Amino acid sequence: MIERKISNKKIEESLKTMTNNKRLIYLDTAAGIFIIYMIFYHCSQFADMTNNHVFKFLQVVFSCFMAWFFFKSGMFYKRDITVKEEFIHTLRKLWRPYILFWCIGIVVEAIKYSSIGDTNWMHYVLTPFKSSLLYGGVNNGASPMWFLVTLFAVRTLSPVMLKICNGYGWAVCGVVGAILCYINGMYGWGFIHPYYISNFFPAMFFYGLGFLMKEKQFDKEIFFIALVIYAISFAWPSMVDFQANSLTRGNAFLWYVYAPAAIVVFNYICKKVNYAVRPVTNIGRNSMWWFLAHWPVLCLSDIFYVNVCKISGGTACNRIYNSHVDIGIVTPSCKPLST
Repeated sequence: MIERKISNKKIEESLKTMTNNKRLIYLDTAAGIFIIYMIFYHCSQFADMTNNHVFKFLQVVFSCFMAWFFFKSGMFYKRDITVKEEFIHTLRKLWRPYILFWCIGIVVEAIKYSSIGDTNWMHYVLTPFKSSLLYGGVNNGASPMWFLVTLFAVRTLSPVMLKICNGYGWAVCGVVGAILCYINGMYGWGFIHPYYISNFFPAMFFYGLGFLMKEKQFDKEIFFIALVIYAISFAWPSMVDFQANSLTRGNAFLWYVYAPAAIVVFNYICKKVNYAVRPVTNIGRNSMWWFLAHWPVLCLSDIFYVNVCKISGGTACNRIYNSHVDIGIVTPSCKPLST
């Protein structure tokens, strides 16, 4: 009888674990869409192809792409968790990919300096540490790591920020973030250093919004309002560089209205579809890998095709896309990083 009770308990725990570990297909699909756009965005930057109409149109379509990842993370916030518990949990989840890609970034930077004949040892040894201090814990060879640093700060402080001001501390962060974005606009892109001082506030805003809107975002009335606002954003577009919390187009305060609306629209549509769209959903399932790995690949591709093969522009962009296809073939066989 005792053995039977123990067996039933184990089955219940197993079912509970399976439920907790079950991935939400619509979130993986949305993540895949934004990752693909992010890679396109960075490829276009490397190939100096950012002035065409297609690129500018897609900037408006995906103006929320970086904010979405913080929104998504906020959807899984637990009310009863403490700062200490969240600190330990998040540290265990993020320190391995951070250390790995920080080291990869140093190697990529060294290859870049070597390819242009730079023999200044300080660039190889000191510059990566200087970049990490000034630009939010990253070096130029692995720039997207800023997301891990900001996410760590946001999740660690979320038990406090989501309770202060009668539970609207995240909204206060949105106001502060918009003001800092305005200051960055006045004094130049990325004026406030390190970047995580400035981008923490919009990140916390979207994290808190994700927690608040976890279920509400799927109400038809909310979706209709969000769809109208999203449509208006095409007439008067506004965009913010999330890493530096700096305005790149339009109005910072408008972006804080447009981006949540766009997030709701994407999540609502993906939830309605709610089936795996290959390879998009697979990319979203391994989003952390793609998020961190694509940048070193871009840097190495740029070094090879521009400095070695002496090609650039559209041709370089096509080569870089092919490099990412190769990475995509390898990805399914790799153990995914924490997402």
